[in-house]
Amino acid sequence: KVRQDRPKCLDDPALGTHGYVRLKSSGLRFHYVAAGERDKPLMLCLHGFPECWYSWRHQLNEFRDSYRVVAPDLRGYGETESPQPFGYRGWPNFSMSHLTTDVRELVEALGYSSCTLVAHDWGGVVAWPFAIDNPELVDKLIIMNCPHPGIFGKYMNSHPSQLLLSWYIFLFQLPWLPELLIRSFDFEQISELFKGKEHGCKRSDAFTEEDLEAFKYTFARPGANMSAGINYYRALFKESPPRDFQSTTVTCPTLLIWGDQDGALEMG
Repeated sequence: KVRQDRPKCLDDPALGTHGYVRLKSSGLRFHYVAAGERDKPLMLCLHGFPECWYSWRHQLNEFRDSYRVVAPDLRGYGETESPQPFGYRGWPNFSMSHLTTDVRELVEALGYSSCTLVAHDWGGVVAWPFAIDNPELVDKLIIMNCPHPGIFGKYMNSHPSQLLLSWYIFLFQLPWLPELLIRSFDFEQISELFKGKEHGCKRSDAFTEEDLEAFKYTFARPGANMSAGINYYRALFKESPPRDFQSTTVTCPTLLIWGDQDGALEMG
């Protein structure tokens, strides 16, 4: 169902202030929530799928004394605009070059020349090549549960068990069906991803019902492009030829944090 009523937690002033910037290349208006003084160094937080800026609600509060913490809605998510056309046919607008350009221009639009880049899941998929290609813009890199792109493909090809865990990536290549499945039973799949036995958080108190509504609202708000988050997977899969990361280097200090009970990724 389309959700007309915005969850109150998304407007909690204790989390930070809402802002918008329009990027040069795409012309898209990006939404973000920021906490901390503007004269502090930038900590930029990139969320995953199926999420939004609200994933970083705890970090906005935790690091605001030392950083200007900014959590944007990524391209097509939440209140950030999605390029036309909507739906399956829009997948070329979510290529990696578009996504990394978004991050570069976002840093600039926020008035900074570099950042500490924090990323989880799909945010990490974007953060790795961004840090590789833009070393002058990344002071430190912190990634949660997203392997280096030069390692993951090689690992998956030699470990059928990881290939099976990644089945949904292949499902997401189909037109229309993934959107239908995620929307079905009032976005029950989103509940499963956060609180389910296989993929959900192991702490039962980690997500409230209002938290779940916030993430569902990202995809069910009026005018939302349900296909945007799925088109990230489609564009990555269709990249031709795929980029070879074997000889690339991340030069900034890097911290990789790994949750060892991730239902979609093995320990390796």
